[in-house]
Amino acid sequence: MAKFKIPMEAVVSSWLTIEADTLEEAIEEAYMEGVPGLMHLDHSYPDVSEWEVPEWFIKENEEASN
Repeated sequence: MAKFKIPMEAVVSSWLTIEADTLEEAIEEAYMEGVPGLMHLDHSYPDVSEWEVPEWFIKENEEASN
């Protein structure tokens, strides 16, 4: 029987609760704390890109503070 490698994709997001004086400091602290790790049920790790704070979140919070 033939074997096939099938790519599977998903979008994953996570929220961290950070105490800080400013949004910029909170974002910096979130990067320093690290983000949750992902693991498949077979204990292998998915190929994921770097975590980043979404632009919509930064823009939304900048507009709210003005």
